[in-house]
Amino acid sequence: MKRLKEILDGFSTTVKIVKKKNPKKSTLYIVIDLIINMIIYPISFPDYRKCNYINLTKKEKADCITKKEYKRFVYYMDDEKYREVFLDKVLFNKTFKKYIGRDYIDLRETSLKEFKNFIKGKKSVFAKVTNEFGGHGISKIKDFSNPDKLYKELKENKQYLVEDTIIQHKELDRINPNAVNNIRFSTVVKDGKVYTVTRTLRLNVGNDPVISSNDVMVNIDEEGNLISDAIDEMFEVYERHPDTNAKIEGTKLPFIKEAEKMVKEAALVVPQVRYVGWDVAITPKGPVIIEGNFYPSYGLTQFYLLNEEFPLKKRLKAILKDEYQNIEKK
Repeated sequence: MKRLKEILDGFSTTVKIVKKKNPKKSTLYIVIDLIINMIIYPISFPDYRKCNYINLTKKEKADCITKKEYKRFVYYMDDEKYREVFLDKVLFNKTFKKYIGRDYIDLRETSLKEFKNFIKGKKSVFAKVTNEFGGHGISKIKDFSNPDKLYKELKENKQYLVEDTIIQHKELDRINPNAVNNIRFSTVVKDGKVYTVTRTLRLNVGNDPVISSNDVMVNIDEEGNLISDAIDEMFEVYERHPDTNAKIEGTKLPFIKEAEKMVKEAALVVPQVRYVGWDVAITPKGPVIIEGNFYPSYGLTQFYLLNEEFPLKKRLKAILKDEYQNIEKK
């Protein structure tokens, strides 16, 4: 019953969003078109709405990657033996220590005394479950009045990774100071060369200090200019940040070229994982990597409201060339 409810909710949400963006098309037409496309193409509800399937030709649909094909692509590109580096946040920090720009401890290897020394004098830290993703299992800790109790609770919650809080650049603070807003870079390694596939700013909305599904997305050009309005998962468009009223499009972010250079260098540290989504924060001193994802969401790239050149498969084929046929044959 739960799964059926999820399907019905997904169907209803998709029809509602597509209708809002295509008011001249009847609801019945959208329902029928959605069903037909889901029969012909192995697409998900987000694929249908984010790729704008209702307005695409058959040729244009062929340039969009589907959920099923994306999974084949990721598992082809990322060697299973090396994925653990990106699945374990502590192992990730150790592997990419050069790029993370903050101190951290692993409570599985840290005594209470060492924990107290680590938090001494700090205004806040972040505690993370080591094998969660998507913002789950992360807490911002500001109350250190009872370190013995805190140490015990964090270990009981399996929030073994405790990190310094990242201080973001004032330009991002101006837009939204409530969280560390981050830039998602996706990179592909081909024959020892690194290509950038995605460059998207994710801005937090609300008081949650962690980027989540409630965030809004903005496209960035290679110079660091924000070149779109902010878009959320419900296809709402914002010229200004919904919390701070800060103007978004036209803003130029600092250190973008340095950030892109950094992730391209980091992409070659574990070259067996050839496709990675990097979350990058911009600090007053420059960019730092928050984390890397071997299975990053492809919705950021394949979202027609963010980028006119959105079809992800088209980009990947341009980079991988004949090698992409190996993925299509799987």
